[in-house]
Amino acid sequence: MKKQLLSNDIGWKVMRLTLLQLLLVAIFTNASVALDGKAQEILDRKITLNIVNKNIKDALNQIENSAGVKFSYSPDLIQANRKVTISAVKENLSTVLETSLIPFS
Repeated sequence: MKKQLLSNDIGWKVMRLTLLQLLLVAIFTNASVALDGKAQEILDRKITLNIVNKNIKDALNQIENSAGVKFSYSPDLIQANRKVTISAVKENLSTVLETSLIPFS
């Protein structure tokens, strides 16, 4: 009689563990569904600015303010102290970035 109770107890524990694992799989599968990114919309934002002979670090700060975005970069990698001149009137953010960072693309 005790062996049967022990067997039932183990059976319930296994079923609960299996149910918990299936529930976790369902939750994480649902959470990992890919959604459309919004990065392309950001790159299509139109900006207008006029930067004359400023270092690229200051130019990127001005672009950040104008487009409402934040950039993360390595100053050594982009040579943040080099001077650039950028003139853009209602141009896409992607175009402005491509032209200002042309030696690095």
